Formats: sequence, C-alpha cells, structure tokens
Amino acid sequence: MKHSSSRFSLRETALGIVIAVASLALFFLVLEGTLRAYHAITLAWHVRSLPPVNQRALVPSSDPALIFELNPGWSNADSSINAQGMLDREIELEKPEGVFRIAFFGDSITGNLEIREIDEIYLKVMERKLNRLARDGEVFQSLNFGVNAYSIQQTLRMAWTRIPAFDPDLIVVQLCLNDPYPSDTPYGRPTPLHPLRIRNFLFRITRPARFWGYMIVDRKYDSDGWEHVEQGFEELAKLAADGRPMLTVLFPYLYRPAYEKWGYGEIHARYRKIADDHDVPLLDLLDAFTEEGVIDNRWPKDPIHPDVRGHEIAADAILRELESRNLLDAGTTADSTR
Repeated sequence: MKHSSSRFSLRETALGIVIAVASLALFFLVLEGTLRAYHAITLAWHVRSLPPVNQRALVPSSDPALIFELNPGWSNADSSINAQGMLDREIELEKPEGVFRIAFFGDSITGNLEIREIDEIYLKVMERKLNRLARDGEVFQSLNFGVNAYSIQQTLRMAWTRIPAFDPDLIVVQLCLNDPYPSDTPYGRPTPLHPLRIRNFLFRITRPARFWGYMIVDRKYDSDGWEHVEQGFEELAKLAADGRPMLTVLFPYLYRPAYEKWGYGEIHARYRKIADDHDVPLLDLLDAFTEEGVIDNRWPKDPIHPDVRGHEIAADAILRELESRNLLDAGTTADSTR
C-alpha cells in the first residue's frame, strides 16, 4: 500500500513539474509575443508621427548609397541646415581666394544635429584656433559634412560626392565605434538585433549600461559589420590616394568599463591594424580621452557624444596630429593651440 502511494506521489510530482514548466514556457511565449507586438506598434506609430518629408531634418536620399541625407534649409531652435545641405552656417560653394578649407565628414559627433551648440564642436574649435594663429591674411574654414546616424560607408559616399564641388585643401574623416552599420532611423533598422525580444527586455532591465553597449557597439560587429569596416578603409585608401591630404580620426566610447571589462580596446586595435594594412592615416583618440578623464564610469550618460571639454581635447589632439604630419599651412603650431 505504501509502495502504491509512493508511486502515485511521484506521478503527482512529475505532473506538477510538467505543468509548471509548460506554464512558464507559455508565460514566456506570451511575453515574447507581447514585446514583439509592442515594438512593431511603437515603430509604426513613430513612422506615422513623422512630419511631412519637407519638414524633416533627415529626408530620403535620391542616392541609394546614402539612404537619407540632410534637408537643405531646415531649422529649429537648436540646429539649422544650410542651403548646401550641411549642418553649418551658410557658405559659398566656390572657395574664396586665400581660404584654407578643411572638410569634415562623419556621423553625429561631427554632424551634431540637435546635440551641442555649433561653436562647441571640435571642428569649429579647430577653426577658431587656426584662425587666431593664421599668418599673411590666410583664413581657415571648416566645412561640416557630418550626418547623424551615418555609417562608415555612407560617410565615404558623402565624401566622394561633396569633395569635387567644394574643393577642400584637407579632409578629416571622423569615425566612432558604432560605424559599421547606419544607426536605427525611421528609414531603416539595418543593424542585427538578438531575435529574442524578451532577452533584450531582461538585459535592459538588469544591466542597463551593458545593454546600451550592446545596442550601440557590440551588435555592430558581426562578420558583415567588420566587412563594412574593411570596405570603408578600402574607400579611405582610395580617397587618400586621390591627391588631397587626409586624416581619419577614431572617437572612443566614453564609458570606462567598456575598456576595463568589455574588451572595446580590441576593437580599437583592429581599427588601427586595418588602417595600417590599407596605409590610411588614423588618429585614435582613445589615449587622449583616457588621459584627460573624458572616459569615466558615470552612468547614465551619453557614451558617444563628447561634452564641451571632450570636443576641446579632440580639437587639440587633431591639430597636433595635423601639424606633425605637415598637413596645415606653415605658421601654425600645435603647442600654441592650448
């Protein structure tokens, strides 16, 4: 009798375990479906809530390689796009006599749409410092061809299409660690994302700083992402061989644990190797930002866009590099930029 009762108890226990596992699986399936529906509805709402195309800062591009571009003449209280489609003041298309033009290409660190005051970003800091030191009536002019959310391939496409018309004397191409793919926009979300929404949901709740590292950087570096970087440096090599002086500048991720725990230093090392392999001049700002304390362990924060001091440090480091490579007009010295 005890033996039969024991077997019955085991069956009850096993059945209870099966029911519990099935209930848990059903719960996660329902949660996964709910999260997928939520994300789909949110994306659809975001797209539908966009203003008419002619009222947007970023508009679809007729160039399929660019996907989207800046809308000439758009402005709001924080940013404005000039008639040439640049996040910059109005400029003449033809280079005036006596002007040394530096064309800057990149993503939102350079483009700066609705992020910082225009005079605070590194290229305008450089322009001011160079003009204070200019001799013989020479004028330095920075041209901002940066576009928020651009990938390395879009940035290089923009360079090829804009350089001939503006005839710059020097080209600076800004890169950062989220460049293998375009960032997510209403015009597309091309970067791969872990297929389980519940995993991303729990990841974001339990480890928010690490989650945003994954969203901004880690997921960009699948095999296709690295191939995009390789292709970008092939284009940079062609740009460098085109006869115009050029410097590529890599901005770091601004959160210290990314380098102490997550291995982001290895990404920088691979960028430097790829640049060397393609004979592309590259300034990596990781050391300069680390030494100056720009990369810290504060959270929450914007880990991509430097603050005012970060832009100053970047400007000084780039000026020193340009001077060391003799890429600036004679009469300016890097030491005197501080």
